[in-house]
Amino acid sequence: MSAITKKVIVTPGEKVAVIEEFNSGVGTYLKDSDIRSLLIGEVSSNLNERKINIRSKKRKNDIPQPGDIIIGVVESVQSSIINICIQSINGNISDAGFTGMLQLIPTRSSGRSVKPKRGSICGPGDIIRALVFSNINFINHLSIDRPDFGVIKSNCNICGENFSRFNDRLKCTNCENVVERVISSEFGNY
Repeated sequence: MSAITKKVIVTPGEKVAVIEEFNSGVGTYLKDSDIRSLLIGEVSSNLNERKINIRSKKRKNDIPQPGDIIIGVVESVQSSIINICIQSINGNISDAGFTGMLQLIPTRSSGRSVKPKRGSICGPGDIIRALVFSNINFINHLSIDRPDFGVIKSNCNICGENFSRFNDRLKCTNCENVVERVISSEFGNY
């Protein structure tokens, strides 16, 4: 059994191969002719079976606490609240299904605008980095008012390809769709 593991961490929705090269394996799904990651983890390919798999790093189910840094996937964007499914707490993968809530209230603690325009902080499917600042009433309240917090990865809502940074906006590498987001200084480094 010949297996190759790339030490590259991929995120949900990220393209890892094409169907002409490999078959979709554990932790992946097929979209059009692309094999995409279903979870956060390392790429592993089995050359004998021509399968590509995503192996999750560590599984840890700590409860998010104030001061923890999370990475999560945006589930829904409403007029004043963004719901986020927490995928990682302080760098440890979490499969416990915790959610966080980011309220669209401008903060005065930093010079950074947290609300550029309605609905443009992030979009469904975006991956963000945020700080847990409280967990009152069993709700994980999140903040993105530091430069390293905000969207760290996003895919185009029109064609599904990756966005790249374009000044203070994101631009699709395929169809050139441009969107506004609160972009982390870590965008593209995760």
